[in-house]
Amino acid sequence: MRRLLFFFFFISMAVGTVAAQAPGEDLDDLYARFINPAKEFRPRVWWHWMNGNVTKEGIRKDLEWMDRAGIAGYHNFDAGMETPAIVDERLVYMTPAWKDAFNYALDLADSLGMEVTVASSPGWSITGGPWVTPDDAEKKVTWQESIIVQDGKQCNWKLPEPYLFPGPYQDIPSDQVDPRKYEYYKDLFVLAVRLPDGGTPAQVSYPEEKAGFKTSWDISDRYPTPEPDKASSIKDVIDVTDHFKDGVLEWDAPDGTWRILRFGYNLLGRVNGPASPEATGLEVDKLDGDAVRRYYDNYLKMYQEASGGRLGKAINCLMIDSYESGKCTWMKDMEKEFKARRGYALRPWMPVLTGQVIESAAKSEQFLFDWRRTLGELLAENHYDIVNDILSEYGMTRYTEAHERRTAFVGDGMRVKRDADVPMSAIWVHYRDGWYSSYPVGEADIRESSSVAHIYGQNVCAAESFTVNGTIGKYDGFGAYQCGPFNLKRLADAAMAEGLNRFVIHTSVHQPSDKHVPGLALGPYGQYFNRHDTWAEEARTWTDYLSRSSFLLQQGRWKADIALFYGEDKNVTAVYYEQRPQIPKGYNYDFVNYDALLNRLRIGKGALVSPSGMRYRALVIDKDVKYISFEVLRRIRKAVRAGVMVYGPKPLAKAGLEGSDRRFQRIADKLWGGGKYSVRHDVPLEEVLRDAGISQDASWVASEKDGIDADIRFVHRHLDGGELYWVANISPAQRKLSVSFAVSGKEPEIWHADTGVREKPSYRIAGGRTEVDLDMVPDDAQFIFFTTPASETSYEAPDIIEQEICALDGPWMVSFQPGRGAPASLSMPSLRPLNEYSIEGVKYFSGTATYKTVFEMPSGVAGEGEIFLDLGEVHHMARVFLNGEDLGLAWKTPYRLPAGTGLKEGINEVEIRVTDSWANRLIGDACKRPEDRLTYTVKTFYTPEDEPLPSGLVGPVRLLSER
Repeated sequence: MRRLLFFFFFISMAVGTVAAQAPGEDLDDLYARFINPAKEFRPRVWWHWMNGNVTKEGIRKDLEWMDRAGIAGYHNFDAGMETPAIVDERLVYMTPAWKDAFNYALDLADSLGMEVTVASSPGWSITGGPWVTPDDAEKKVTWQESIIVQDGKQCNWKLPEPYLFPGPYQDIPSDQVDPRKYEYYKDLFVLAVRLPDGGTPAQVSYPEEKAGFKTSWDISDRYPTPEPDKASSIKDVIDVTDHFKDGVLEWDAPDGTWRILRFGYNLLGRVNGPASPEATGLEVDKLDGDAVRRYYDNYLKMYQEASGGRLGKAINCLMIDSYESGKCTWMKDMEKEFKARRGYALRPWMPVLTGQVIESAAKSEQFLFDWRRTLGELLAENHYDIVNDILSEYGMTRYTEAHERRTAFVGDGMRVKRDADVPMSAIWVHYRDGWYSSYPVGEADIRESSSVAHIYGQNVCAAESFTVNGTIGKYDGFGAYQCGPFNLKRLADAAMAEGLNRFVIHTSVHQPSDKHVPGLALGPYGQYFNRHDTWAEEARTWTDYLSRSSFLLQQGRWKADIALFYGEDKNVTAVYYEQRPQIPKGYNYDFVNYDALLNRLRIGKGALVSPSGMRYRALVIDKDVKYISFEVLRRIRKAVRAGVMVYGPKPLAKAGLEGSDRRFQRIADKLWGGGKYSVRHDVPLEEVLRDAGISQDASWVASEKDGIDADIRFVHRHLDGGELYWVANISPAQRKLSVSFAVSGKEPEIWHADTGVREKPSYRIAGGRTEVDLDMVPDDAQFIFFTTPASETSYEAPDIIEQEICALDGPWMVSFQPGRGAPASLSMPSLRPLNEYSIEGVKYFSGTATYKTVFEMPSGVAGEGEIFLDLGEVHHMARVFLNGEDLGLAWKTPYRLPAGTGLKEGINEVEIRVTDSWANRLIGDACKRPEDRLTYTVKTFYTPEDEPLPSGLVGPVRLLSER
């Protein structure tokens, strides 16, 4: 077991605020900052004000609790979600009363030293409000067509108005659509397309997805368009706009069959939300930088006025949440922008957006690639990059999420996050085979943000953390009010393995009243992490764990040997929605997109190098990348010639119209031809890495019972003067590992972020590597420092012998937190789960139950080693007092605490305060009439048929010695 070198006596030491390890800083100085991390490393929360349910008393209690709980700041959202009024008077968004409460919150947050962030709009998505005019709102290109068979005579045709494009966005829920959508339309131009013999246009497969009108997450690879026998050429596309007036086309058409297309644009009609009704309006045009500037000019001025001029002072940041506002496909300067970016005119190719093949299937697919890239660039530059300039005027910074899952917009997630001060992602809690099962899409979202932070130099990667859909059975829903540190740690560790190092807990809904408990929530979503939680006053231990881990995971620089290129027409939350990248065990990687590959990473000798110091020795192309652009192919060729190991499949064809198809094929044939400068693809990646001299950064051997499927993950941070590794056991099983690290000449030291313990493990240095023995309890994570020069090539830590001193068999007197429906107290001859009692108030109890008993300590035991109190099975947290001395909080398996100095020979008194979640009381109240319930929630999550969860202290409770 763990040997204690230093423990919690450092807990109250003052700490600094520098993120990176200072040159020359020794481990003792770093440890002092680790034990009680500065606020910059501590979690933030999302603080939702629900539909005007706001009180100053609730604000004060919320923020004071956050401060006690170790929360460093909040992201303030105005939200709706059909929340009923539970206050005497709603504080409507941006009214004088609302501004007064908002300023009160700012004053209190400022006095507590909290970081304050405001969302980019009312609601959580994304940039919209009542002040957005139709001219500045999101737009989509639309059209209507007529087929004309012409014999050479001049005719007048009344062309149908392309009012609404049939199909996409016709089924948006009514609360997400602004009625002005149906009143807005403007003409663009009219095109005539001569059809091939037979008068039937050849069709692009899946045109709505490929043109960006509809969600798709794997466009060109899965749905290639078959090559038609005949197709209209680009010369067959004639601009007849000059012959069109007042809805009538007067044109002397040449012989043939003509498809007449009247193009225009109208509104997407999406509104921001979920916001209060008074704060809901049209979403701004995401492709139009001028419209976005006008949006923020209005929005930020409202907050500047509401805060008394404190933007950039009391209000520090802007939060742009996940994109959930539809697909923009037009803006006022679209043709000009397209020509400037792609080098050719857009208009002749517009029939392809309607699904018609022009020139050939291949050329049409290449145009659609260019179209999607243009939409993605405009979104990234005009909706995201531009915000930095706007915020700099106020001295503010920004957090930014992107897709979150699959494909929310046409564009790349890394691209929209690249200039964010804090790239951000999302961690959802899912229930499949237990409290947590690995969910690749969430991990890919985190890895996307951390890759941005590593390549572009932000270093900090944040995440909207522990989001739950409390409706069981929906989206792998997790039961509402069931979460806590006891079942979230495994998820937190899995997220940190992807590069997360700042937690923003979703969500801590504002509680305006103490009469309504657990109180208001964000509909079914969130973590219900607020001052009304059963374990609210014990939250500091949990946030300390997250803060210590974040502190160390921001030290130095992330180390990865592999840059994983996932393609130019994809995003990671789509590609890796249900499976992780196929990276061999023992290697770490970052995602790279086309922007990073072309514009950020310099090709050095044998490596791709970023200005932030990242050196990727291998470029791996994802196995499903089948089309790449000419510029990416040239970049790959340059990397191969510079000695970078490149691995991946040969592209099937060129993406985009730029460059010669024939020349592209010649270069690809040579690169994948097996010569001196070639891309490897014919053997497993691990063999290629080994042949290139790129060894595993960390490798491990689990015990035989663990098998090859032991879920072990690691992170490597390069420090000034040493290396820092973090190894996590994402498992409910205990594991003994021998881990070989790619470091030599320095002795290891282990730090535990959950307990604060430091220890010296067994190790062996040989062959340029160091093998370290790790004894990992369930859901364990350990930091391993290599900074001290080794005085010997091996060390064997003493074996630990565990021995039971005595069992605490009871009887137990149990008292219950008042107001929760249980009797005042209960006598237990022996321990049993509370949910197994027939007494209704005990069976459905939620809160803190205090267990007391006495035991006799045998004589002659003291001094024989460390003594621990092992609580056995606990649901779910336990604070232990021994003879009045607070031993601390046991919040995860194993539930074991040092016995402290209060233990004495003879009779000892022990008090164990066990806290469970709200779930059982909510289940019990589901059996009652609303007026008889002890709890209040806006949404009913449970039914009378639901069985209560295991609850209370189950044991066995034992006194153990370790020597």
